[in-house]
Amino acid sequence: GADARSGTPAYMAPEQLEGREVTVRSDIYALGLVLYEIFTGVRAIERPFAPPSEFASDIDPAIERMILRCLDPDPAMRPESVVSILRELPALDPLAAAVAAGETPTPAMLAAALQRGDLRAAVAWALFGIAIASIVAVAALASRTTILGRTPLKSPEVLRERATEILDAAGASPAMGDHASRFFLDRKRLRLFFLDRRSPDTMMPRGPERVLDDDDPPFNVPGMTSVRVDGGGRLLELAIVPPQRRDALTRSAIPAEPLLRFTGFDPVTLRSVAPAWTAPVDSDEKRAWIAPNGMRIETASYFGRPVWLSVIDEKQLVPRAPFSTSWIATRTFMVALVLIPSVLLLLAWNNFRSRAGDRKGALRLGATAFVLFAVALFLRAHHPGTLFEEWIMASTAMAYAVFLGAMLGIFYFAAEPFARRRWAAMMISWTRLLAGRWRDAMVGRDVLIGTIAGAAVILAGELIVEMAPLFREDAVLVATATPLSSIWQAFYYLLRNVGEAIFRGVSAVSLLLIVRSVTKRIGIATVVASFIVALTFVDDIEGSLAFSAAYAVVVGAMVYVVLYRFGALALSASAFTALTLRRLPLTLDPSSWYFGRSLLALGLIAALAAYGFVVATGGRRILRA
Repeated sequence: GADARSGTPAYMAPEQLEGREVTVRSDIYALGLVLYEIFTGVRAIERPFAPPSEFASDIDPAIERMILRCLDPDPAMRPESVVSILRELPALDPLAAAVAAGETPTPAMLAAALQRGDLRAAVAWALFGIAIASIVAVAALASRTTILGRTPLKSPEVLRERATEILDAAGASPAMGDHASRFFLDRKRLRLFFLDRRSPDTMMPRGPERVLDDDDPPFNVPGMTSVRVDGGGRLLELAIVPPQRRDALTRSAIPAEPLLRFTGFDPVTLRSVAPAWTAPVDSDEKRAWIAPNGMRIETASYFGRPVWLSVIDEKQLVPRAPFSTSWIATRTFMVALVLIPSVLLLLAWNNFRSRAGDRKGALRLGATAFVLFAVALFLRAHHPGTLFEEWIMASTAMAYAVFLGAMLGIFYFAAEPFARRRWAAMMISWTRLLAGRWRDAMVGRDVLIGTIAGAAVILAGELIVEMAPLFREDAVLVATATPLSSIWQAFYYLLRNVGEAIFRGVSAVSLLLIVRSVTKRIGIATVVASFIVALTFVDDIEGSLAFSAAYAVVVGAMVYVVLYRFGALALSASAFTALTLRRLPLTLDPSSWYFGRSLLALGLIAALAAYGFVVATGGRRILRA
C-alpha cells in the first residue's frame, strides 16, 4: 500500500527501495542487516556484502550462512520466516522455536528436540530399585487384597477331572466330541467358579472373540453338558440337555443323592422342601433341599436321569441398587465410548483434508494394534478343530483385529496434531519411539517412570483395601479370572494389555483435548478429565462407595500427573504395568500351581523396568554414579 516504502532506507530490502512488492521476506532482509552489524560491529552499507567472517573470524559458520541467506537480493532465496531462521541457529531447540512462534511442530521436529532425558546412574539405580520393590510389594499383598488371593483354587486339570466325576455320577458320558473349560468371576456373588462344557458336536461360540461362555454357543444340543464348580471343586450347577425324543430313552432310576455329595453338603443334614425354581432344560420330576446355612439345592430329572442341579443362595439374588458403582462405571464408559470416537472421527477427517496428521505414525500404531489383537484373539478363541469352523473363527478374529487397529490409527491421527501443537513436550518420547529410536534415553526414562507409576496405582488400591478393616468395612480388589484357565489365556491378556495400554494413552490425550475445547481453560479441563477417568474405575474395588471412590480418584489423578509430567509414552507404560498386575494372577508362593503365571507377569514388568533403566542411562557405565 501507500506505506510500503516507509522505514529507514539503510535497512530496506532492494525490492522495497525499488517500490516493488513488499513481503515478510523484506523484513527478513532488514533483520539480516541488523544481525550483520551485531556479529561484525560493522554497518552493512556496501553491496555485495563482505562475509561476516572477514570482520569476526570466530563467528560460527552456521550463523554466517544464515545471515548471508537473509541478505540474498532474491526474496525467494531468503528464509521464509523468523521461525525458519531460529531453526538454523546452532544449539537452539527447533521445537521451542516453533512453539514460541505459535506454529505446529512436525513429528520430525519433536523427535529432533534437544531434550535428552538421560539419568545419572545414581538416579537410575534409585528408580529401578523403586520399580522392583513396588512390583514385589504388589505381589506380596495380592493374596490378601484380591479375590484370587482370598479364594482357595485348584488347578484346571483337577477341576476338569472333578467335572468328569460329576458327569459319571449323573449317568452322562464324559467322552464328548468337543470340550472347553475356563475360570469365571461372578461379580454379583464375588466368587470364582470353573465352567466345564462338553458336546457331542463341535461347539462354535458366536461372540466376536469366539470364546466359550455360559450360553455361547447356545445350550441346546442333545447330550451337551455344563458343569460349574467353585475354586475348591464343589458343585454349583450341573445341566444336561436330554434327547429330543422320549423314545430315545429308557426310564432308569439314577438317584440325585449321590450328586449331593459333590456340593460339599452332607445329605443327612439337608431338609427336603418343595421345588421352587425352573430348570433350564426339559424335565419331568423335581426335588429340592435346604442346607443348614440356608442354601437351596434344586434338582430336576428326565425319565429318571438327573439333568439339572443347582446350588442357590437366595440371599445374594437381591438386585443391586440403582446408581451402584458398577452402574456408574458402565454408564460413564458407554458415554465415553460414543462421545470420544464421534469427535475423533470428525477431527481425523479434518486432519486428512488439511494434511495435518502424522500418517506414518498412525499407520504404524494401527498395524501394531492389528498384529497384537489378531494374535491375542487367536490364542483366546475356542478352536473346534474342523477346517470350516477354524476358518470362520480366524476370519472373525482378523476382522475384529482390523477394526481395533483401524480405530486406534484413526484416533491417533485425529488427536496427535492438536497435542503436538498445544502440549508438544508430552509427545516427544512417544514420537521418538514411533520413529524407531528404541535406545533413546528419554524413551527409556519414560518407560521406567511408567512402570513405577503403574505399580504405584495397583499398590495404592491394595493399601486402600488393607485399610478397610480399620473402619470395620470389607473391601476387595476385583481381578480377572480367565488367565487362570491356561497359559494361552495368560498370553492373550499380555498381548491385549499392550494394545489396550496404547488405546488408553491415546484416549487420555483425546479426552483432555475434547474437554479443553469446551472449557477453554487447561486447569479446569484437567480436573474434569480426571473426574471422568475416575468414574470409569469406581468399580475396581468391591466394597463401600468411599473405598471405591478413593481408589478411582487416585487413578484419575495419576493419569494426568504422569501425562503432564512425563508424557504419553510414560502413561501407556503405566497402563500396561497396571493392567498386567491386575489381570494376571500374582503370588510369591513357589508351591502355588499358578506361580509360573505370576512369575511371567512379574518378570515381564521387571524386564520392562530394566530396559528403561539401561536405556535411560544413555549408554554410560551404570555401576558408576
